[in-house]
Amino acid sequence: MVLRAEIMFVPRFPARVIKVAGPLGKQAAGSLATLSMGRPGVAAQLSPTDGALIKPGMAVTVTDPATGLARRGRIVSVALRTTAAHSRSGGVYLPATIRTGRPLPLSMIGQDVSLSIVAAHSAGPVLAVPEAAVFARADGRLYVTRVTGTGAGGGAGVQVPVRILVTGNGLVGVAPAGGGTLAAGDRVAIGAGYTPAQGSGS
Repeated sequence: MVLRAEIMFVPRFPARVIKVAGPLGKQAAGSLATLSMGRPGVAAQLSPTDGALIKPGMAVTVTDPATGLARRGRIVSVALRTTAAHSRSGGVYLPATIRTGRPLPLSMIGQDVSLSIVAAHSAGPVLAVPEAAVFARADGRLYVTRVTGTGAGGGAGVQVPVRILVTGNGLVGVAPAGGGTLAAGDRVAIGAGYTPAQGSGS
């Protein structure tokens, strides 16, 4: 027999105890136990440059960097707009939801994990720029700033809308969109070297 106060009822299963508060022998106060209801998933923060490549249903590997433990799963959903709320990197990202084939181990719940997604591969040469050269507008559209001129300030900048074709090894395969022009050999602004744009690509 147990006291009624020592019984916890849950509305559905599975349920896991993920946190127990209060040291042994001390008076109980506040929240003593935290349960995880249902099947835990993964809330991912994707780079905006990867948004055009990642679709619901794609396979993904979720890995715990601390232990090397991995679980295979699939992308359930990818948001259409970027956000900066609760960003891990401090910048904007695309929220995504991942469901694993097997339940996540307790050691992964509430922890940061790494994701490996094979989105696509190039069948031939593509126009590539560094990842840091691709910027996202507030509406989610992507662009590259093509630097023109050779002045001391680096020249003027022209925003060229782009579509993402493939990513890998720090580079992004892009194709100009919306009438913009971009060619092999063009200089583009990256990261801290961003050059304010003076117009749109034509």
